Amino acid sequence: MYGDRLDEHIERLAHHALRGEVWDKALAYLRQAGARAAARSAHREALGYFEHALSALTHLPETRETREQAIDVRLDLRNALFVLAEFGRIEGCVREAEILATTLDDQRRLGWVWTYMSSYHWTTGGHVTAVQTYAQKVEAIGETLSDVPLQVAAQYYRAAASYISGDHEGAEACCRSMLSFVHGDRHRERFRLPLFPAVLSRALLARTLAERGVFEEGEAHGHEAIRIAEALDHPFSLIYASLGLAYLDGIRGELSQAARLLERALAQCREWNITLLTPPPPWRRWVMCTYGQDASERASHGCSRPWPPMSPRGSDTTTQSASCSSARRICSRTEPRTPARAPTVP
Repeated sequence: MYGDRLDEHIERLAHHALRGEVWDKALAYLRQAGARAAARSAHREALGYFEHALSALTHLPETRETREQAIDVRLDLRNALFVLAEFGRIEGCVREAEILATTLDDQRRLGWVWTYMSSYHWTTGGHVTAVQTYAQKVEAIGETLSDVPLQVAAQYYRAAASYISGDHEGAEACCRSMLSFVHGDRHRERFRLPLFPAVLSRALLARTLAERGVFEEGEAHGHEAIRIAEALDHPFSLIYASLGLAYLDGIRGELSQAARLLERALAQCREWNITLLTPPPPWRRWVMCTYGQDASERASHGCSRPWPPMSPRGSDTTTQSASCSSARRICSRTEPRTPARAPTVP
């Protein structure tokens, strides 16, 4: 009916197939509609499509192909839940996918399941060893299969694990490894990750280099992260990039610049309903210290949910979120600090 304009009407097709109980077509159209919604950062809408896709699967015969799709839909669902910070549902989705992938002995899909298990432990304050262990498993599968997206994902979460445990040199090494995978046109690839690795690697480099006092290079990476995120028109990546450069500016004592970046990130969080990256109360106290109560109230509007504890248990060098502790330090000073080199995790 729609010929070459099928993509323009995928949502309508999904609706009609679902209402008509044409389950195989409903599944395909719903997944496509969910992917389109996620691509334009309509994550709540994407969540609805993926939930319907999971329901459609229950009406199809159980074959290897439908089991594979059952894994993929659960991982799609997880990605929508992640941005919305609905962690209570994420673990169940990923655990179910893990059982299915293990039963099928599907190493590539198991690699993605473990990628998201690493992420889950990172964002919910699990043990830092779990974050690292899952990332290392992903790395092994990626190398065995010569699967570049899995190799990028492994470096993505190894960098996170190193950073939150205070191993800034290790985080820097992982970020630079990520950059080697995303040069040229590959900077436009997301590799099934919530942020574009070309953005995350640079934004995290800005943070890690700031911790070591290497401000000039860190600032260059921070600005490049923002430039790439803007060019890609990806709000989630842009928010993370803005917070990364704000972190560097805050440590350096450039509070007015940091506050402008923070306010931009807050506005994006509200506009796109991105709960996960909404800065926590310590950052809003920092805005109040810098600009007064009115600015703090503006920053707080619609953003009362605290961040998940982004430093897992088991770290000898940090007990709280790096950004939260930094915000508290920033509130108490107006001069830049010279960071001491953080000890590495054994």
